[in-house]
Amino acid sequence: MNPRREEDTKTLKAASGAVRRHAELRSLVQRALKSTQKGKNVGSYAEYIADGVKGELGAGWSTPPITFWHAGPLAALSDELLPGTGLRTLTITPGTAVVAIDGEPQTTAWHELYDDSEHFGLTYAELATVRVPFELYVDLSVADARQIFYDRNV
Repeated sequence: MNPRREEDTKTLKAASGAVRRHAELRSLVQRALKSTQKGKNVGSYAEYIADGVKGELGAGWSTPPITFWHAGPLAALSDELLPGTGLRTLTITPGTAVVAIDGEPQTTAWHELYDDSEHFGLTYAELATVRVPFELYVDLSVADARQIFYDRNV
């Protein structure tokens, strides 16, 4: 879910229990976007990503990996897709929360791109071709996730 929406009390009142639980979990490890510099950066970050996807920045653009946290265990993890690469597919149990603990402005920018791709001069088909690098911490406590957030941001 878009972190901006998770901070909107009107949206949360009408949201499902799963969305409200995700917002609550996010608030335990993440700073607010609203009225902060990181929240103000979202629009320009979305524009930057859109320009990169459209080819306006050439080959010299990139985004850093987003760091996600999943509080529970994975439902499944495949064998390596290509031996020696570490590439695998993973399955997260539906309804469980995955929270960005580093890279939330980028995560929010991606949501904004998908929520209103036409505004950025993009199509869903163009966005679907982009591979977003990420790292995923699995089965960690809230305290551990907070520590990772702290280590990355302080």
